[in-house]
Amino acid sequence: MKLKKLILKNIASIEDAEICFDQNPLDNEPVFLICGNTGSGKTTILDGICLALYNATPRMDKTAKETYTDISDQNDRREDFTINDCRLLMRRNTAEAWSILEFTGSNEHEYRAEWYVARAHKRLNGNLQKVKWTLEDLTEQKTWTKATEIGQEILHAVGLTFAQYCRTALLAQGDFTQFLQSKETEKSEILEKLTGTEIYSQIGAKIFALTRDKKRNYEEQQQRLGDIKILSEEEVGQILAEIEKQKQELKSKELEQEEIRRKSEWIKQNLELTLNIEQYRKKQEEIERQLNEPECKTKEKILSLWTETEDIRNIIRQKQRLIQDRETCHEKRKQLTETYHQLMNTYSTWLSGLQQRHLELEKLGHELKATANLKPMFEQSQTILGNLRNLMRFDERIESHNKELKNLSEQLPKHQNRLQEWLTKQKTGEQRLAEQQKSITDIGNHLGKDEYILLQDEQKKLTEELVRLTQAQQIILLLREKVEQRQKSANELQLTQEKLKQHIPLEEETRKAAAKAAEIFQQTEELLEKQKLALSDWAKEIRQRLHPGDTCPVCGNRVEANLREEDFQSALAPLQQELERKKKEKEQIEKKLIELQVQKENFLELSEKQKKKFEDDHATYRTTYQQTVDACAACGILQLQKETQNLINEKIQKNRDRQNEIGARIKVLQEQINLLHQKQQEKDRIQQELEQIRRKANEEELRINTLLQGQKELQRTLLQDLQEKKTTEQATYPQILWEDFQMDTTVSPQIWIERLEKETAAYLQKTERQKQIQEQIELGEIQRKQTERLREMAVGIFPEWQDYVAVCETENPHQETDWNELIRSANTLDERIRHQEQEWQQASIAEKAFLESHPDISKEKIERMSTLSGTAVESFRKEIQQQKDLLLQYHTNLQQSLKLRQELLTRKPELTEQDTPELLNQAQKRLTDSIAQIHQHIGRNQAQLENNTNNLKKSEDLRREIEKCGNSYRQWFRLCTLFGDEKGKKFRNIAQSFVLKELLERANFYLEKLTERYELSCQAGSLTILLTDWYQGGVSRPASTLSGGEGFLVSLSLALGLSSLNRQSLSVDTLFIDEGFGTLSSDYLNVVMDTLERLHQLGGKKVGIISHVEGLRERIKTQIQVKRIDQGRSRIEVKQEN
Repeated sequence: MKLKKLILKNIASIEDAEICFDQNPLDNEPVFLICGNTGSGKTTILDGICLALYNATPRMDKTAKETYTDISDQNDRREDFTINDCRLLMRRNTAEAWSILEFTGSNEHEYRAEWYVARAHKRLNGNLQKVKWTLEDLTEQKTWTKATEIGQEILHAVGLTFAQYCRTALLAQGDFTQFLQSKETEKSEILEKLTGTEIYSQIGAKIFALTRDKKRNYEEQQQRLGDIKILSEEEVGQILAEIEKQKQELKSKELEQEEIRRKSEWIKQNLELTLNIEQYRKKQEEIERQLNEPECKTKEKILSLWTETEDIRNIIRQKQRLIQDRETCHEKRKQLTETYHQLMNTYSTWLSGLQQRHLELEKLGHELKATANLKPMFEQSQTILGNLRNLMRFDERIESHNKELKNLSEQLPKHQNRLQEWLTKQKTGEQRLAEQQKSITDIGNHLGKDEYILLQDEQKKLTEELVRLTQAQQIILLLREKVEQRQKSANELQLTQEKLKQHIPLEEETRKAAAKAAEIFQQTEELLEKQKLALSDWAKEIRQRLHPGDTCPVCGNRVEANLREEDFQSALAPLQQELERKKKEKEQIEKKLIELQVQKENFLELSEKQKKKFEDDHATYRTTYQQTVDACAACGILQLQKETQNLINEKIQKNRDRQNEIGARIKVLQEQINLLHQKQQEKDRIQQELEQIRRKANEEELRINTLLQGQKELQRTLLQDLQEKKTTEQATYPQILWEDFQMDTTVSPQIWIERLEKETAAYLQKTERQKQIQEQIELGEIQRKQTERLREMAVGIFPEWQDYVAVCETENPHQETDWNELIRSANTLDERIRHQEQEWQQASIAEKAFLESHPDISKEKIERMSTLSGTAVESFRKEIQQQKDLLLQYHTNLQQSLKLRQELLTRKPELTEQDTPELLNQAQKRLTDSIAQIHQHIGRNQAQLENNTNNLKKSEDLRREIEKCGNSYRQWFRLCTLFGDEKGKKFRNIAQSFVLKELLERANFYLEKLTERYELSCQAGSLTILLTDWYQGGVSRPASTLSGGEGFLVSLSLALGLSSLNRQSLSVDTLFIDEGFGTLSSDYLNVVMDTLERLHQLGGKKVGIISHVEGLRERIKTQIQVKRIDQGRSRIEVKQEN
């Protein structure tokens, strides 16, 4: 990834900045400096890059996720934030902020990433809104706005996550300094954060958790298998036989139940049909009686007459409606007459108002004629007023410019005197600097640098020789240990084999004794069983029937006397005791045999282990012997002898003596070098003071130039204002036409402005009023003509309205609409009256015709029918029709029931006197209960078989699952034994030992370029970093013992090594360093700078150094300078110093 352009707006202290990394001077420089005072905002540049790329910053990522409440002083606004919220980087008292980064991705695409945040409505007192984060691919014209999509595309374009980018591009030498000085228990966590190996702790803990879950699952499955009960084959056969027996019984019960059900059903249907036939006959007779009653006959006559008089009744209702409508029309005509009178009164008033407008128009014409000579001035009043106000502003500006010129004239001499003082101090400082440089040159000329280098080279060679001698000395001691250890293993093996030879005959004798004891025990047990058989119950009964002198049929002995119960029991006691004794002897011998077998196995196992150990010790001895030969050969000793150890000790002593001599000489030279460093530091201090004096002088000179430029600019502006004032007066005064107007400078233009505004407003008001009245009169004449036409139309409809004399009332603004509405209503009413007369004549003719055609229907009958309501007549009709419908329904049901009963008699079953409904129901209930019980028994048995089948299948599945879980658990257990524990420390330590070793190898590559004195290493299984000090004979010591400057060099080497550890870091073209340069001397500073410049040559990487050290400003000419504007704002300048 290559940085191209960074744009910052209101990020931390940076107000507005733009940095172009792909343009001069930054484009062609391998190292550039980001400098500025403490707190000016140097690190904010790194924050801006990270915000645009990852919506996160290193400084916020390291803080805890605590919350606080931001309370505004200007209003009651309260906001809750976490202290690591990136939005808090927006500068105070601003409404919006952004960071825009343009870069070229590792995929060669051009990108533009933008991070933006603002307050609500972009107001200073608004709440902070959500961050708007966008990424645009300028090559393929694509844009992403979702955080997850941007993160994926950034990973594709840059090749690094946020944590990886921080470790790769933002060198973490400060974290490595903390690592070197921390305790052993803290180093693992720091190294984990630096190298990003958190995943190994998570994997180790996950392995432990999964193993625990696998074990728990395996044990639960075994418990489930033990809880499953399986029936034996005998139990299954019994259940199947019982089911078959119950099915046969069930079939017999169901046949008996079906016969009872058929009889009960026939008796029930016969009874229901008999009752229905009787009921239908009674209903039919009742309805026929009701239809023949006089009341029902009267209702039928009314219905007939109602139908015949329907037409005449409608005619009578129509004439009644026409009479009511005639009265309504009469009332409507009275209302329209009153409306006509009101409109005429309003029209008369309106005509009077029209005449008044004619009089007002004539008066305005006379007034405007009197001011006709001032009309051109009034028309140009806006231009004249603007010019008069400009003249007032010119007077104010001229007075202000004169005051500023006077103030500048007073300030210039003060600053000129200060400039002279600073120039004097600058000259004195330059003289001191030259003297100090001369002293440094003299010391350097007397310092034997070549001798110092030669002594260092010799000391390094002696140290290497001492390391080889020490290694040879140690490996000889190790060889002696291996010889002793091999001999000890051989002795132990021989002793074990001798014990094994002695043990084998003893085991064989014990095995034979055990076999003999088992045989004797078996014989005694068989004798006891025979005796028990002889004394069993049936044997006792037979023996008790025998008499003395008889022969026993069981044992064949002669019976000497009658036997009692005690005799039987006493006969078994001696045999029982003998059997117990034989059993104990047998068990003791078997126990001894088992112990001897176990001892034999132990001897065999121990012998194999000792044999393997002897072989391993012998192989180790051979390897150590060869290493000893090689180590001695490296020291110039080609053959191992008894005197080899003493010879090596002599060489070690000589080496140390020579190193002491060289060390003493180097110490003398080092004191001279230290003196030179002190002089250099004094020179640097003088240089810093001189730079400050030069800066003060430049600032004072800049102020003087600024004052002179301001004085010149004010004089030019004053002359320009005087000229513009004169031009404005010449253009304005001739346009003012008052006779009393005077061009007097003592009179304020404000007086003429107020007068012109007042008179112009009055003139314009009269002109506008004249125009309005003229338009009103023209519209009034048109309206008058329209109203006269409408009035004549209304009188034409109702001529009696012609005689009305109008009186004056208030004006009506909607009189034309009201006249139109009156005409429309009058026409409608007139048409309605004529239509009523026609309908009345037609109804009278129809009434006469009906009476002539129906002489039997008198007017009394018609009137009586008219008094009846339609609802009552309709209820008569429905009542009679319902009776007839019910009669037909009952007749039909009766015939149908008779037919069904006849069919039922043909299917009558054989019934006895006992086949009553009550007895049949009782029998049916007993059979139902019996069948239900049989079904329950069958169901329970079948469920038991089905459950047994399911249990068999479940047990098979469980066994397979248990075998699968067991295999999985054993695999995870072996893995957990190697890598897993509850917190993942085991796997993390294994991984970190490899990572640290690789890191130290890469760090030594850079450390060798910074200094030849040190080399980094670590012991196996430890996170402690050791330093091999080649200036002290190759002695190893902890890195925590380093001084500040040396510690910075080591930390910087580790940070550069970490940056190169990630393969994807090759895609990052710019590295940033932000700590520690203040601890370096000038010599070390030069070495570090040379190394960083070579870093660009090696990998094409540019390095940005963030520091305020003056020595770096002298060395690095390409600078990004961060300068304060005030206490809360800073600006950025990119410069190439000369």
